Amino acid sequence: MTVGPRFVRPGASSVPRQVSVRATAMAAGPDGSPAAQPTERDLWIIHQRGGPSAAELAAMTYAGEIRPLLGPVHISAGVAVTRQLRARAVQLAVPPALWSAGVLHRQTAAWFLSCAPEPARLQFMVHRGRRTTMRPSPASAPVPWEVRQLVYPEQDVDRFFGVAVTTPLRTAADLACWDQPHGFAALTVLLGAPHLTIDPAAVVRLLRAGRRMAQRERGVMRVRKACRHLGLPIPTV
Repeated sequence: MTVGPRFVRPGASSVPRQVSVRATAMAAGPDGSPAAQPTERDLWIIHQRGGPSAAELAAMTYAGEIRPLLGPVHISAGVAVTRQLRARAVQLAVPPALWSAGVLHRQTAAWFLSCAPEPARLQFMVHRGRRTTMRPSPASAPVPWEVRQLVYPEQDVDRFFGVAVTTPLRTAADLACWDQPHGFAALTVLLGAPHLTIDPAAVVRLLRAGRRMAQRERGVMRVRKACRHLGLPIPTV
């Protein structure tokens, strides 16, 4: 069911902006049947002017016709969430200067890789050697973000549809070093994800080699703890 035009308030001068996104492939639905492909009306962002009221949005979400994707960006129900959709949602939720120069990492990268829930705060990293004026998000930002300046090799970064994301291996290492409970939860899902096939021993080797990664010894311990939780072989490297 398409929903965009029905959100216009009586007398509004504009409608919520529709965003055209085409999926590259069909995805399987929860019952194994093909899920609907995204169309130009499936991914859209709510504008405050001419957009829905909080009650209208809540009613449509409760009815199961739309669901949140990232901050103000919503998608139609029944549409498979792909990396292309997530990349476009990031581009709509934050300024171009941020998503074009920054790299999604930590829990935000895990969300992009389908291993964590929608992040309450987007986490970006930029290379310390790159000149940048990016700052933390203002209070008025629809989705708050934070930016960390780090040193990392280009091989630790993948690019999808214009958005840079840490590789699954680097994402696992970052989460292992992150002293937050939801970071460990995301690490566990990441290591057990069949669509990523991350070798825990490779994560440990990356941590051992990453002299600039804070808390890397604790990270090794967390990787081993996640492996015990998942019933995977414990890395001994």
